[in-house]
Amino acid sequence: MEAGVDVKIRRGRLPREILKQERLAPLSPEQQLAWLVAYHDERAFDALAGAAVQELLARLLHQAAAGAPRLAAGWDAWREAIAGWLREAGDEPLV
Repeated sequence: MEAGVDVKIRRGRLPREILKQERLAPLSPEQQLAWLVAYHDERAFDALAGAAVQELLARLLHQAAAGAPRLAAGWDAWREAIAGWLREAGDEPLV
């Protein structure tokens, strides 16, 4: 299999893994938006696998619960917040 195909398959599996939630404890809208921005715009999960995905996800969810921008703040405010959280944690955005 070509390397590009493998990357696409792995990238397609990530959202499914991230979307796994406790049935009685769903993520808040802010937490959902935080991982979506980190995944889609910042591509923060692309180079990670296994436990590293879960660790980054846990950090992002904690940050989003503690002090995320309001949902109506707009995509740019969310991108800025996520990029800042990643820099604080030493996880530089890939784009």
